[in-house]
Amino acid sequence: MNCIWDYVDRTITSLHFSPNATEAEPTSWLLSGSLDETVMVWNVDINPIEVCSLSNSAFNAVWSQDHPNDYLLAAAGTDNRIQVMSSESDKTIFTTEEESPDTVEKCVVSHDTTMVAWFTQSGRIKLLSLKSKLVKVLGQHPDANLTVLKFSPKDVLLVSCSLDGSIKIHQVWQPNDKCVTIAGPKMKVIDCYFVENEESLLTCGSDGSIRLWNVKNGEPITILLRSLGLDVICIDRTLDNLWFAQGTISHGLQLFSIRLELRKALRQPTRLGFQNSPVRICRFADHIQYLAVGYDSGLIEVFNYTRNMLVSTLEAHQSWVRDLRFVSRSPYFQLVSSGDRIAWWDLNQTQPNSLGRGGNLHPVANGSPKVASSAGSSSGNGHLHSSAHHWSSMKTIHPELVQTLEFQGRFASQIFPSQDGQVILTVTDSGILYILRQLVDF
Repeated sequence: MNCIWDYVDRTITSLHFSPNATEAEPTSWLLSGSLDETVMVWNVDINPIEVCSLSNSAFNAVWSQDHPNDYLLAAAGTDNRIQVMSSESDKTIFTTEEESPDTVEKCVVSHDTTMVAWFTQSGRIKLLSLKSKLVKVLGQHPDANLTVLKFSPKDVLLVSCSLDGSIKIHQVWQPNDKCVTIAGPKMKVIDCYFVENEESLLTCGSDGSIRLWNVKNGEPITILLRSLGLDVICIDRTLDNLWFAQGTISHGLQLFSIRLELRKALRQPTRLGFQNSPVRICRFADHIQYLAVGYDSGLIEVFNYTRNMLVSTLEAHQSWVRDLRFVSRSPYFQLVSSGDRIAWWDLNQTQPNSLGRGGNLHPVANGSPKVASSAGSSSGNGHLHSSAHHWSSMKTIHPELVQTLEFQGRFASQIFPSQDGQVILTVTDSGILYILRQLVDF
């Protein structure tokens, strides 16, 4: 007999196995209820995942614009080989051949899903063409501590930034391997964005300064926002590059506005909220004027950023909130958060300042709570272990918190939901790839 979960201090009041379609079919699910009104669904017919080898930091996924539920994801294994998986087969479709002691720290997929780029601990930058299956070295930073790697929106440029402020812009798959180097201020670059038809690069420093650079020659254009002495650890912007938000260690969330055509900031940073905890993630919604802010305390605040108004306070996490993603096309939830667990939030049900701690349905599989998911091992053989439970039953209990998912490991750093929210991808710190699917349409 195997113990699939320990309730610790919870008193179980009921246990029920799921019915079988046929007598020969084994039971897959166990439903348990406890005295504190917690309901859990356990997958009792799943093989243990013994090999966990994916990196949760060197992991990236891109969704198809034409087919909303089609994705391509890439991740590095402990052997530092890049594994590429497609939604068409739900298994690994390509793995780089070379094993290396040089740790892969970050990888990104191009918008058109034809290329994968990554950088290593030594500062080397590599590029894989999924069409030709060729890998080439684009270059190497003198400072090996890289912080940013991303493709331009047209996928013709690749930018990398390092801890010492140096920036390199590569032309991908060009015969002459042209590279433009920007010698910025000696500070960490938190993030950067291609703007003005990819002719300019906007960079955000750890001191809060915003600078604009010429992509063709690497020359500075202007300083849009000077340093205010902030200790910035994350940044996000609206798609029109009008609003920016900076998360800091000791100054909360800073909101400001920039007009690129005027080459100046229209509004100096204004602090939103009154939390003293560091802000590790902030995210603008693309379809509504909302800004979600995640704190190291586990709290999430949602603001209407055009009115400086707190819309909701969300509580489900017990530690750092590491990622936030808005979902624009789901009728059941509009925000997904990750950290020590994954939580789905229905913001349509909220009133200002109304959301509190709630929701106690934690679907479980293989000894730890899971939900509507296929949890794939990262061993590179493409074998997937599946578990499932439809994820909307909590709406009748707590309409604001739709569902939570607890997984094997301490945290999930990044989540990638489809636009309709029916599929969510993540890798936990234990190295397990989770493919979470909505099973039933209501």
